Amino acid sequence: MNRMLLPCLWCVLCVSLACSSARGQGGPPPATVRIDQVKTEHLATHRMLVGDVRAHHRARIASRESGVVIIQLVDEGNPVRKDDVIATLDDRRLKQQRAQAVAERDGIVAQLKEYEADIDRNEANVTDLENAMKAGGGNEQELRDYRADLAIAQSRLSQGQNRLLAADALIQLLDLRIADMQIKAPFDGVVVSVFVEQGEWVGEGDAVVEILATDQYEVWLSVPQEHYAYLAKTEDAPPLQFQAGEEMFKSESWTAIPSVDPRSRTFDLIVRFSSNGKPVAPGMSVKAWLPTSSQRDVLTVSINAVLRNETGPYLYVMRATGAETPPVASFVPVTVLFPVNDRLAIASDQISPNDAVVTEGNERLFPGAPIAPTATQAQPAQEANTP
Repeated sequence: MNRMLLPCLWCVLCVSLACSSARGQGGPPPATVRIDQVKTEHLATHRMLVGDVRAHHRARIASRESGVVIIQLVDEGNPVRKDDVIATLDDRRLKQQRAQAVAERDGIVAQLKEYEADIDRNEANVTDLENAMKAGGGNEQELRDYRADLAIAQSRLSQGQNRLLAADALIQLLDLRIADMQIKAPFDGVVVSVFVEQGEWVGEGDAVVEILATDQYEVWLSVPQEHYAYLAKTEDAPPLQFQAGEEMFKSESWTAIPSVDPRSRTFDLIVRFSSNGKPVAPGMSVKAWLPTSSQRDVLTVSINAVLRNETGPYLYVMRATGAETPPVASFVPVTVLFPVNDRLAIASDQISPNDAVVTEGNERLFPGAPIAPTATQAQPAQEANTP
């Protein structure tokens, strides 16, 4: 039996040597790739949480006046700018009231001129009679009557001036009410609901449309209570990064609500940010990486170095094989901790600082593939991730 196995083992050995020789002479050429160094950075520890996007402004725009809608200018989905006219109500009755108020004001102005003339005449009579009495003529009773007439004229003038102020205030109020017959957008946004149509009656305080702001948003996160002390101190806090859909955002403005839910032992963290034209909408799910403690040393790699498959994130590390053979790409699974601008903080016991990882061309590699590396040029942090 042993004599029969010897020829078989000899054949297997010959085939293996032949295959090895073939790989050494005619194997795949090294793949041209770009590499970047693994760095050690002093960063705050982050924790990933899931939240949702909400609009910073969302309001049902109400009518300040009642009336019939004579012009309806918007529909669902229409964008609006601040102070754009949304709808116009019938203002003819208010304009008639204003015309009446203007006429009454003109009558008051005419009365004031009459009162001023009475005052001038009575002042002259009092002065003449006082001079006559100094010369030995005149009548004391007549002087008292002139002085009483002067006081009455002055009182009428004061009353007329007050009526003029009231008339002016009434006209200003009617002007304001007439202006309010045009319902305007209070901020930039998009119309999401329309509640009235042309020809319908709108009561005072009734909602006309609902507008959603599209320039400013909020992310609401439920954070465990043990992180409250750190996150409540926002004066020295690092930027917070989060992902909505396929887009990355960064914000340095957040507020920790000082109220902990006694059931879940969590508090709300509100993060405000601007979309800057990126596709984001209220209701979207958000993954956020929150700084939760003081800084420590972590490994970081270029964001382009990390790939993902059904088992999770991984990357390729350049490993030397010898002086006369090209380096190979070694497959290394990693754990992504949190993003840092255009890099990712990772954890892996198979990677060390200053290791070279593949950043371009890695999608074409396989474990153990020979590579021809080119160093990646240093670039500033990507501004695309900064809202």
